[in-house]
Amino acid sequence: MPQLNLMYPRPVGWEAPYKYGGNCMCEITGGFISNVGQYITLDGNCASQSIEVLYTYTFESLAAILFTTPNLTSPNLCNHELQDPAGCRRFISAALPFITNNFQPTALQAILASAHAIKLNVQTGIQLQFLQYLYYPETNDLELIQTDVFDNSNFEFFAWLYLIDWINSYREVVRFEGSSGTTTLISGAILGRRTLANPQEIPTNVAYYTRVALEYMTYVLIGVAGFVCISIATNRGHIEGWNMLAFNRVAGLVWIGRPLMMLRGITAISLLSTATLNLTRPLNGITTQFVHVQSNWLTTLLSSGEMSWFVYVVNDLFSVVTQGRTKRYAMFSSLLVWLLTTIWSFVQPVEHFVTIDRQCTVVVVDFQLECNIGTLAIGRQDRFWGLLILASGCCVVAYAADQALFAANPPPMQSSLLHASATHHFAQTNWIFDGQYHLDYASAVLTGLVAIPFRNGRVVALNIKTWRVVILSGGTTKTSSKHDYSRHSTIRLDK
Repeated sequence: MPQLNLMYPRPVGWEAPYKYGGNCMCEITGGFISNVGQYITLDGNCASQSIEVLYTYTFESLAAILFTTPNLTSPNLCNHELQDPAGCRRFISAALPFITNNFQPTALQAILASAHAIKLNVQTGIQLQFLQYLYYPETNDLELIQTDVFDNSNFEFFAWLYLIDWINSYREVVRFEGSSGTTTLISGAILGRRTLANPQEIPTNVAYYTRVALEYMTYVLIGVAGFVCISIATNRGHIEGWNMLAFNRVAGLVWIGRPLMMLRGITAISLLSTATLNLTRPLNGITTQFVHVQSNWLTTLLSSGEMSWFVYVVNDLFSVVTQGRTKRYAMFSSLLVWLLTTIWSFVQPVEHFVTIDRQCTVVVVDFQLECNIGTLAIGRQDRFWGLLILASGCCVVAYAADQALFAANPPPMQSSLLHASATHHFAQTNWIFDGQYHLDYASAVLTGLVAIPFRNGRVVALNIKTWRVVILSGGTTKTSSKHDYSRHSTIRLDK
């Protein structure tokens, strides 16, 4: 396929020997013998010797041939090309059989029907035109000529090239309104520029610090889990297994703290309140667009579960009120939030919304114009606040249901070395002997006691809640199970 790179088309009726440009925003200076002067420029350039150039590529040129009315696609249309009409004819002669051989007649008819509808809209709706000052020396006349882009002549091929440039944002269409009428003109070519965005203008600081905080939280929990596994292995698995089910709740509050847990929960809510748009370049890259992508079901499920971090903080804050009911209602509230959030996210996914409202402000006359074309939003505030209310409401409902259906549990054994979450969520039934609560080493790590057996039956423990080393009494206990009694080492906690 012959290549077309630069073309210099001349519209029908512009055969006058001198052309003084097509920029109505500039004063008339100089002229050209044959070439068309550059159309209106958006950068305010009024260069007197600028020539109108049509930058073409094979794909766009084939599309223009495909859209052109069949009886206007003969090689004679290249008479409008001023610089290389022979190259234009070679391309047309090769493009016509290529299209005929690669498109079904029905497909061609459908494409031509769509192109014809667009052509009529440009002719009658937009009324798009070219503009040029033409000078006739024999009569000393200077005329302002306006020619329709689609004038039903064999210039239509070039007209489609100009329209494709507009679609690709290489040109703009400008409408001038005056006291005696209006005119809509196509601009000169806008050469694309690639520049890196200024990092200082991209609001990513909050996202970056949030990600770092969540990574820190994850690494700390992995470290705690490693300590717990070592304790389990060292004590040959003689632990209270039910306590491990409260790992996130207890270890998070003790080793991480409420602020970071709240941050993790709010981050999950933010993700569940945000739609996903991917930037794509379809049609062989001739255009760029955002495409809505439905979130993966597993991602939605896990994000819904991450809301539990917010619930953990709420449960802990109100444990001074809920007391003995905390363990049962807290577990139920977490599961209820997870279930309802998942259902809501699947039944009514978050969608982006776009508003088009171009508002322009002249900052500096003839120098700077700022325009806001609209708003693209991928996050929904109503969903964000709705999920917050849902999480809080589930806690209230779970507590009310527990009060209505179950009797209050007896108050748990308390110790100054136990975090409140561990006091309410650790299993104590089989670990109280002689009026004292005994704690296995793995559970001690969860509640912030890194303990090492010492001599004379004592235990040295680092309390990470106060950053103090304490010496505790060790002990051996019997735990009842479906197996035989087994004796193992524990930490004896005083009240």
